[in-house]
Amino acid sequence: MNEFQKDYLLKRQDYGVLYPYVMEETVTDIHWNGRQLWIDDLEKGRYMAPEVLSESSIHNCLPFQ
Repeated sequence: MNEFQKDYLLKRQDYGVLYPYVMEETVTDIHWNGRQLWIDDLEKGRYMAPEVLSESSIHNCLPFQ
């Protein structure tokens, strides 16, 4: 990810609690099954994130709906 993308395209307020995962270069996928948030990471493998999200909060984290 280049500096332009970091500075102008990916803002914390757009992604909420997902922002740290979006910014992590080793994270390839973010999955939400309606109850749990799962992260696919090239180094850590797939793991369940500690964040608990409601359906309304996940929609707030998706700026391009």
